[in-house]
Amino acid sequence: REFNAEGVAPATRPRSPISRLPLRLLIRADHSSSGPLDHVVLDELKDIALDLTWTWEPRIAALFAELDPELWQRSGHNPILLLARLGPEGVRAALLRPEVRAALDDARAALRQYRARPAAPIEAGAPLSIAYFSLEFGLTEGLPIYSGGLGVLAGDHLKAASDLALPLVGVGLLYRQGFGRQRIDDQGGQYEVYPENVFQELPLQRVETPDGPLEVTCPLGDGRPADESVAVRVMAWPATDGFGTDWTVSATPATAKVTLTTKASELPPL
Repeated sequence: REFNAEGVAPATRPRSPISRLPLRLLIRADHSSSGPLDHVVLDELKDIALDLTWTWEPRIAALFAELDPELWQRSGHNPILLLARLGPEGVRAALLRPEVRAALDDARAALRQYRARPAAPIEAGAPLSIAYFSLEFGLTEGLPIYSGGLGVLAGDHLKAASDLALPLVGVGLLYRQGFGRQRIDDQGGQYEVYPENVFQELPLQRVETPDGPLEVTCPLGDGRPADESVAVRVMAWPATDGFGTDWTVSATPATAKVTLTTKASELPPL
């Protein structure tokens, strides 16, 4: 404590009620600037969005709907696009509302509960990782890489494997256009439109290495001589599913993830 010239300590100022609040609720009221806590919460929201547990856990999905119900609908239930459209200022403004903070607490609790369940009792005698190849996975409309019932079934297989904590890795294709949307023209005729997927706006993260994006060259077995064979350049865009595991984790029993690949030549410019 400090003392004045007469050796008398100044009166202790009473603590503000704000100082007794939990740290996670101290969202800055000044919308014109951002503080360290803002970035912590913003990063946490992005991490929750990248963990696809929200696609079948309504307590987590409710968080994104609470942030901005109208924008959640217009984004096609894509939390990454929702957060991008809101921007830091919009997210900060939403977090000032008590109902949004309550939804964030509910989402945190749901995610902790889901990740804390025990892994499946597998006696493989060696590190185990199950590969599940499919041309489409219907996990959520916010990740349009499926077209029908079989894709939804493949997505359900992934969700069931995650619920059972099975070490399943789904491997599929990340389509540039995804599925078509049916429209009706002025004459009553049906036609399809194919919106282009912007990969950076999907709940995915491209695999990066110290030298840049991970890229693998895969030769195609078309019967030609090795020096004339056709090769496809592939990049990986993992989507975590259930445990929020990193792409480098592939052999632990408590791992469930999806690895979506695409031709590097079809990637949008950086």
